[in-house]
Amino acid sequence: MKERFDREVQFAIDAPTLEKYIPMYLMTFGTRIRVLEPERIRKLMAETARKLAIFYETESQLH
Repeated sequence: MKERFDREVQFAIDAPTLEKYIPMYLMTFGTRIRVLEPERIRKLMAETARKLAIFYETESQLH
């Protein structure tokens, strides 16, 4: 953790770790958090959410 404020936390994480693990971890918080930057993480989270939605939509059609 780099800094902590009243309603904000800043982390310093290397790029490979950031892109590999952080989007899925942050998604566990649902809409209780907002990623302000980097934009790449927001895009990765949106992409992961779309993949999950497609998976569960397809899965429900199989049963």
